[in-house]
Amino acid sequence: MKKILLSVASLVIAGSILLQLAPRPSNSKPTKPPHLEELLVKSFPGWEIQPMELGETEAVREATDKTLRFDDYAFLGYKSQDAEFEIYAAYWGPGKMPVQLVASHTPDRCWVENGWSCTQHEFGKEIHKKNYHLLPAQSRTFSLHNQTRHVLYWHLLDGKPNNLGERITTTPSPTKWFKGFWKHLWVDHAEQYFIRITSPDPIDQLWHEPVFLETIERLGTIGLTL
Repeated sequence: MKKILLSVASLVIAGSILLQLAPRPSNSKPTKPPHLEELLVKSFPGWEIQPMELGETEAVREATDKTLRFDDYAFLGYKSQDAEFEIYAAYWGPGKMPVQLVASHTPDRCWVENGWSCTQHEFGKEIHKKNYHLLPAQSRTFSLHNQTRHVLYWHLLDGKPNNLGERITTTPSPTKWFKGFWKHLWVDHAEQYFIRITSPDPIDQLWHEPVFLETIERLGTIGLTL
């Protein structure tokens, strides 16, 4: 009996994944956002700004591209004598990718599966600085050997933060996954952005850097600011 139940459960999960991936017509009007790499700051006095790779090898980069199927993305590294940070932003038009699949590629899962440990976390972090009010962010600190990375990230659906739940894990909550699956199965998928800021230093220190402020202003044009 147990084997039968396990088989049925496996078939349900497999069928759900196939339905998520199956193409469906969308009634949403496609939008054309600013090209993300052009949107980000690419030169600034005193800063070295370089494109970053999605993976360490060409094979990894190709696999990532096939899995995430971006409509557009940008990944830039910023470094000066006093500070450094990285900005990663990705975009999917309406109907391009299931919401649940995009949500499953957060640092909480991908970084932990690659050996990082989450040492601090804050869900729905409110960020209010002078002249800057951002949508609630997911705040994390990760460590690996002698390395530390501080992270802020957002998954936006039609300009609103996706509620990922208060859960740090390499696997999504089954209940939340299926709720999201049924919610988005028969309706048009939303326009989606994923934005991640990473730094070896606490991100609060970056608010003193003019290049960081300009970057936040530009990301505000795609919905990051309130």
